[in-house]
Amino acid sequence: MENKEPFLKTLLHFKNLFSADIASKALTFISIPLISRLLSTSDYGIINVFSSYVGIFVIIFTLNSYASIARYYYEKKGDFNQFVSTSIILIIICLSIILILFMIFRNDILILLNIPEEIFVYLIPLVFMVIINVFSQQLFIAKRETKKIAKTNIIASYG
Repeated sequence: MENKEPFLKTLLHFKNLFSADIASKALTFISIPLISRLLSTSDYGIINVFSSYVGIFVIIFTLNSYASIARYYYEKKGDFNQFVSTSIILIIICLSIILILFMIFRNDILILLNIPEEIFVYLIPLVFMVIINVFSQQLFIAKRETKKIAKTNIIASYG
């Protein structure tokens, strides 16, 4: 039974993550008719480009430092909390600098990104929310708390 226990734990984690992924994808599938009625083709394109910018900016704004959290957890050096704190401080510093730059060069960034100003105001808040989500997911992955990952993925998708 000892050899089977890790496999059963893995199946439990798989079940949690799979069900959350199905729930998130189901929302996307169900919302297609609604989105196609509400948005024009160009509006839908703008939203997809905007979503791409959010994903790119999350990586750039944080220097992708959140990705190392799960890996560092398994090194078991005893200073995991300090590592997480340092990562948070680094992310806050990077975000502060970039937020200031975004405010100073707002018009230039709007022209460069070619997105409407109405959407630009949502860029930074959405990037912040995604950063919080991926950061918390890295913590939950490290601690194998897949139920929390599933809940945050569903909340983020439906939110």
